[in-house]
Amino acid sequence: MKIIKVDAIDSTNTFLKDFLRKDSHKEAVCIWAKHQYAGRGQMGNVWNSEVGKNLTFSFFHPLTKNTSQNPFILNMLVSLSIWDTLIHFETPFLKIKWPNDIMSVSRKIGGILIENCFQKDGSQAYVIGIGINVNQTNFDHLPKASSLQNITNSIYDIESLLIIFLKSFENKIKNVTTDDFETIKNQYESLLFKKGKVSTFKNLDGSLFLGIIKGITNSGKLILELEDGVRLETYDIKEIQLMY
Repeated sequence: MKIIKVDAIDSTNTFLKDFLRKDSHKEAVCIWAKHQYAGRGQMGNVWNSEVGKNLTFSFFHPLTKNTSQNPFILNMLVSLSIWDTLIHFETPFLKIKWPNDIMSVSRKIGGILIENCFQKDGSQAYVIGIGINVNQTNFDHLPKASSLQNITNSIYDIESLLIIFLKSFENKIKNVTTDDFETIKNQYESLLFKKGKVSTFKNLDGSLFLGIIKGITNSGKLILELEDGVRLETYDIKEIQLMY
């Protein structure tokens, strides 16, 4: 995959989406920023990052036939590739907080933002943005955030993390078949943060309720067993928030 390094940029996702709209790109490309001063997360959240201390990048990879049929498989492959990368560096107690946060020792150390856009020729493309807190140690006003350095007391080579991730993802997307979906889904579900534990969730209206994460649907919705122990309900990404 071609890697384009930039010192500073507003948002790697925004830059790459604009690039794809102007030029119908058929080859994988990655935009890696030393500093992203207007990074974005899910649901309009801002991703704050100190200059040169974290891994912030976005990439485009042409979808294969086997991934275009179910877009959520892309989310799972990205999440599992991040997990592979961080396990390589012996990051402890790694979990995936549905649908796209990466957790270690119950602290958020990374996030994923997948957005779709249309290229100049009208074809659909997905831009995957990833932020991983690596060597940053100060997270004032962000009590639920942490970094690899804070957790392991080690300093990391940021480029090494990027290279290992891209190799892992390219290998996964290259070899995935439609028969692999259930295996990938099971692996993703096995890593879900708080799975099988009674947890508190917040509705859109601010009300709280208890539920147990059981897994995900094939389209990526969260499956909860409600507190009565009988009903199973499914929720989309913007419908509920896990409190922890």
